Amino acid sequence: MRYFGYKLVMLSTWNGIPIAYDIVPANTDERIAAEGVLEMVR
Repeated sequence: MRYFGYKLVMLSTWNGIPIAYDIVPANTDERIAAEGVLEMVR
């Protein structure tokens, strides 16, 4: 199966304020993309 486009992976506060985000290709696994965003916060 092929996917076209991008995904926005974002970490935000409870109030909805973005802390860190990344735009990845649509065929990227969400778990791998989430690890990258969490590393930005550390």
